[in-house]
Amino acid sequence: RGGQSQTAKGAPPPVQVVTEKRRDKKVTRVLNLEAYLLTPSQVASDLQHRFASSAGVVDVPGKKKALEVVVQGDHAQGVGKYLVEEC
Repeated sequence: RGGQSQTAKGAPPPVQVVTEKRRDKKVTRVLNLEAYLLTPSQVASDLQHRFASSAGVVDVPGKKKALEVVVQGDHAQGVGKYLVEEC
């Protein structure tokens, strides 16, 4: 509120890295980045360059103000390694 940071009780939700099949192609989804003060658009840009594939930021269906990064291809292991080493 008003540009001030807020703290919430409990542990932040874990970052989820999920691979799923859409229209006969695999995509990797990365959720809950905001809880760790990571900017989804910056993460998407970094992943796009790292994996030489298309990446973007979309709204999470059913959640207000929640964003997810979607990367084309099965990159779950590489995304996990990137989050641990680079972020």
